[in-house]
Amino acid sequence: MSRRLASCLLALLTGCAKQAARTPQNPQPAAHASTSSLRYVGSSTIALGAMPELVAAFSASAGIEFSEVKSSNSLEGFKAAMAGETPIAGMSRGLSPAEQAGNPFVQIIGYDAIGIFVNARNPISSLTKAQVKALFSGAATDWKAVGASRGPVELVTERKDGHRPTIQFFQDSVLAGGPFGKTREIELPLDDVRYVVEHAEAITFASSVFWQRGSKLVGIDGVSPSEWSIRAGEYPLVRPLLLVSKTPPQGDAKAFFDFVLSPAGQAIIGRRFVPRTRVQGISQR
Repeated sequence: MSRRLASCLLALLTGCAKQAARTPQNPQPAAHASTSSLRYVGSSTIALGAMPELVAAFSASAGIEFSEVKSSNSLEGFKAAMAGETPIAGMSRGLSPAEQAGNPFVQIIGYDAIGIFVNARNPISSLTKAQVKALFSGAATDWKAVGASRGPVELVTERKDGHRPTIQFFQDSVLAGGPFGKTREIELPLDDVRYVVEHAEAITFASSVFWQRGSKLVGIDGVSPSEWSIRAGEYPLVRPLLLVSKTPPQGDAKAFFDFVLSPAGQAIIGRRFVPRTRVQGISQR
């Protein structure tokens, strides 16, 4: 081999080595699933009633996955968001004045009806709001007092630990801030309704999405929870569903906030809740 030819080959090999150093041998597309810090903490109503389908559809369309969806309660979610521990929190109630003072970013994603559940064999189909108050305050302890067959009323609620938005909402809206009567406390609202299915004289309240076969949603003053009655303001026990973050979301979190208000996201919300009707600016204070 001539010295000139060897020099040319050496130059060629050196150039190829430099090119290889610049070009990955197995280029990989950007994978959000492995690097995403998306996490949800908060309302069990949203976590169980909407997040599984929202997360699946969002991941399929955007290629972005969540590292965790933690079902807890609205207060825990709000605190986690404000502490910077999660970019997305869920709340199934409005913010208190003290929470609003922290100037969080809040997005209304839909509305939820709190339903009154009785066993399917209970003849009651509607109660007045005054009768609901009498039952859950303990003033009425026998079903005969509200027009049903004689039998002791068994009140069932989530745990009254001071952090449950459903408990607080019901206590404010129905009991006018007064105390509950003696209740059987069960951790999860789904299990509260399940207990009613298994016990003919029990009654509970929970998000209407937790209906189960063997339970019955009772109307209030003749009005049952439905999309029409909620939008018309006819059904009295309605609360907002919120996504919250400490500051206006960026990156993957913003993509999820936007997705939930998109037609696809709102269609998912509408399967169990009443979706938000108008898409305005996503900061709702």
